[in-house]
Amino acid sequence: MKKKHTEIDLIGTWQAPDAMTGYKAFIVITFQENHTLDYIFQSTQGSETIQTIWQYERGILTEQNQYGGTSQGSLQWMSDDYFILTILENGSPAYKGAKRLYRRMTGKK
Repeated sequence: MKKKHTEIDLIGTWQAPDAMTGYKAFIVITFQENHTLDYIFQSTQGSETIQTIWQYERGILTEQNQYGGTSQGSLQWMSDDYFILTILENGSPAYKGAKRLYRRMTGKK
């Protein structure tokens, strides 16, 4: 039987390439137990850091940014150390349906 992943399984740091940007880039995200989520977008153009508040329920990751915007993505777990995020909504129509494969860097094993 396939494991039912919960929000506890997300705690830690994950990395994914960001093919949507048009140049070599990657995203590092860190899920904290206090439900803050730290993003670092890194590319040859520099880096940007963003923090959101997150919630994970029934396979859907929902985030609230500091300006009141909400983003959602569905997670398909490949294993305890890999998941595919499909963007459902993040305020940018170009990203809707985009997929990213995240791999665990640190955290719960």
